[in-house]
Amino acid sequence: MAKKQAGEACKLYTGTDMQIYSVRLSKDRGPDYRGFVLLPLVEGLDPSSRLEGEAALLVQGASRCYIDHCPRSQIKEIEVLGDGCSHILSCMASTSETSPVMLRHSAMNDLEIRSEFKHEVYSFAEHISGPLVQRVNKQVFVVKCEVDSKHPLGYLHIAFIEQKIRDKQNSEQKFFCTCDTFRGNDNTRSAQYWSQWSEELRSREPEWILRRCIHYYACICAFASDPKLKEEFRYYIELDSVLHARSNKEVLSFLGRNENGEAIQVEVLSDIGDARDMEIYDPSMNTEAIEIQMETLDGLQTITVPAAVPAARHKRALFTAERSNPAAKKKFSPSVPENLKYPTNGVKLEALPSLEFLEWIASITERINQTMHYQFPGTPDPLVFHISETFFECLRERISAGSSKKRLPNSTVAFARKDAVPLGTFTKYTWSISNIRHVKQIFDTPQVPLEIVKVFVENKDGTFSLAPPPNPKQADKFSKLPGKHRIKAHELRTYLRVGPNPLDPQGTKTFDIEWIPDLLPVTKIGELRIRFEYGHQRNGQVDHRYLSVLPN
Repeated sequence: MAKKQAGEACKLYTGTDMQIYSVRLSKDRGPDYRGFVLLPLVEGLDPSSRLEGEAALLVQGASRCYIDHCPRSQIKEIEVLGDGCSHILSCMASTSETSPVMLRHSAMNDLEIRSEFKHEVYSFAEHISGPLVQRVNKQVFVVKCEVDSKHPLGYLHIAFIEQKIRDKQNSEQKFFCTCDTFRGNDNTRSAQYWSQWSEELRSREPEWILRRCIHYYACICAFASDPKLKEEFRYYIELDSVLHARSNKEVLSFLGRNENGEAIQVEVLSDIGDARDMEIYDPSMNTEAIEIQMETLDGLQTITVPAAVPAARHKRALFTAERSNPAAKKKFSPSVPENLKYPTNGVKLEALPSLEFLEWIASITERINQTMHYQFPGTPDPLVFHISETFFECLRERISAGSSKKRLPNSTVAFARKDAVPLGTFTKYTWSISNIRHVKQIFDTPQVPLEIVKVFVENKDGTFSLAPPPNPKQADKFSKLPGKHRIKAHELRTYLRVGPNPLDPQGTKTFDIEWIPDLLPVTKIGELRIRFEYGHQRNGQVDHRYLSVLPN
């Protein structure tokens, strides 16, 4: 007797030769209970043609079923698989295909979810073949995932269900994902998403509505990228912002839990009244150094609170430092504990100066200005800097200026470093700026403005120097013959090639800012690379000496 088919099956777009199907478990269960089946690609057979006879038996014998509790899924050796199960037969008879949903970066930028979640989705989508999210039916989607023992094919199901409430006219929206993070079995990853909610929300809202994972946010980004899905799943797109609005506090970070199981987190108080009953720490009361140990997601952490320095000694130390180093007056001067012993008298000067972000970015701007020179071709090597992640986040704020959301990178590339230290696998994020005004806005500082156009003069020995600034007082110093124009020197200009601009109306070049984080993981130092090109003009025309060097 022929076996009955389990139910409808849909073929996935994988971007490879793998023939993977999403299949319903059985007709007596709901349409949201699904699993995966892998059909082999037989050489000489058209995958789109209907299989019959010996070809069908061949495909049945080599197919793999990955549905839990199916007898076929328990057999590991392909040679003894034999006839196909009902799930495999359903896939062989299916002509349905899933509907891929493409992600649009502009739509992701507008989402009111945490930027680190959007970056995680964006980075994952950049490194896979085929679409990240595919629609199977009205309520079920397939999302690409990391390969593990529960998801050997690298795909999983996530469902968004409208469920009617018993004895009531209305319904509620529910969702669930089959990954360990969503189920709470992966403590590290689950806490990453769980920590965004305040303790108030956790105690008030049902637990299922606060569960999150990267696959959930991948679907949210996909919904926002498609106009029809955006309207259909508006409830889920706006859910995070609605939940945060219900809470009076915004969680900045989650440190872990104390011995009573209570959350230790950093929150922003919405009202000063929230702080009336709080005890404020008075550092003057701390006469001895205190060590506080707490269990966090990264293990046991120790926080040391140094003993307070008496006010009189603190003022005297600062006065001594300012006399010996007047520049330190303009910088943050931390107090130095008494128990620190130095070989010299007074305060150790290296504890006083601190480089401010504006000073640092002014040095970057000065380096860009120095690089643009008429004497050299306009294709310099990238400028390389090693900086802290804090400084880069400040720079990224400038890149995202004018937008309420942080701008996502234009490209994300993972690469393995094997020929030089540090060894390992790193990720490079690239922001490509195509507007010259935007570049100037990023790098302009009060100390050093960005020079997008520089004027040079040619010396007798063929070298070039910066032209002196014009002096109006010298304009009438030299005589002028009647009916004759004054002789003008050659006008030599070097300009930054970024997008269309007055000196290059058809320009298409971009100003690229590359960032490789965690190159030094302990000190949180990353590598910043700046790539740009510049052009030369002689009397308003492109200097022909550089035509053979400059790219189009």
